[in-house]
Amino acid sequence: MLSGQSLLCSEDDVPPFAIRPSEPYFVAETISLKKTFYATEIAMIAARQCGPANLVIRENSVSTSSRRDQDVEQTAIRSIRQATAQRFRENAATVALKLHYGLAACKQSQDLLSRTRQELDRQSNAQSKLIQKGVPIPDPLLTDRLLVDWNDQLLENESKQRTLRIQLSELVGSEIACNYDPIFELNLNPSDIDVCDYLQTAMRCRHEIALLCGLRNSINASAIELWESIAAALSGVPTLRSKPLSVAGRIKRLLLRDEIEQEIRNRKQWLETLIEERTNHIRKEVEVAYETKRIAALRWANSKEQSKIWETRVLQLEKIGEELKGNMADQSAARLQALQSEVNTIKRWLDWHLANVDLENAIGTILQTQSH
Repeated sequence: MLSGQSLLCSEDDVPPFAIRPSEPYFVAETISLKKTFYATEIAMIAARQCGPANLVIRENSVSTSSRRDQDVEQTAIRSIRQATAQRFRENAATVALKLHYGLAACKQSQDLLSRTRQELDRQSNAQSKLIQKGVPIPDPLLTDRLLVDWNDQLLENESKQRTLRIQLSELVGSEIACNYDPIFELNLNPSDIDVCDYLQTAMRCRHEIALLCGLRNSINASAIELWESIAAALSGVPTLRSKPLSVAGRIKRLLLRDEIEQEIRNRKQWLETLIEERTNHIRKEVEVAYETKRIAALRWANSKEQSKIWETRVLQLEKIGEELKGNMADQSAARLQALQSEVNTIKRWLDWHLANVDLENAIGTILQTQSH
């Protein structure tokens, strides 16, 4: 008891609590969107702002400024860092593109939800007029249930947009992520390029393959003592710079020529094995991504064909309705089915673009084009 009043209250007296986003994750409403970006622009912004890549490049700058010599080891390690930074940027661009297309799909869904609501309102008004005329309705609560489902889909779509923008803000900054409208191409552009062509492109464009092949000439007697640190860098292990070979060490190297030649052969074999492993990994990555994109294109085409069939069905029912002087219920049901088929088309559209992004990343052209 406090001041003669009970602290207990019934559930009916409890005020409804308000759900508010925490300050760090606040996302602006869509009405405040001020900028528009294409997919390629978002990819480039994410690549430029990639933190891990910028740290690696900065380490290269520090290493270059601290030592002016351009020996084999330092040149090789700087090249490794550059290839690593490039892959970091490509991966950041890949994630940003997927989020961009996710937002584009939400944008399409928002438009579809608006058209669905218009159809539901039209159906509800027609039903009310029939009830006023005394016409029996088999399921008078059907429209109400559909409206509840519509509201649930609207909430889900809004939540997806906010989540995608929060994730995108880590890559391009909240100022852009929360205030831009995605520009996208709706037309279907399935690739007619064979997977072998993609594999050849990957072998030319993937920086790690070009780097590894370029290191073949650096395995020789004058640089073999540097390859311990170079190999560690290729394996992703941080290492200290090798110390210059002393006079005694150089004399020993001349006396142990056979051992040096064997070490050179071992290093060359190790490098060739690494090149083969990376090549096989990239080949599998490209083949899987290509097959995923190929099937996504076919399924997208199927969904578009299904939508056309439903559009034709709506036109047929409208013509029948004119002849029979009424079949509004069938027309409305067909329109809702046509709208639902568009939902599937949006999903297939998104699947194709996500698969295309994965393929571009696999072949190493993610920062060059997304047009295939």
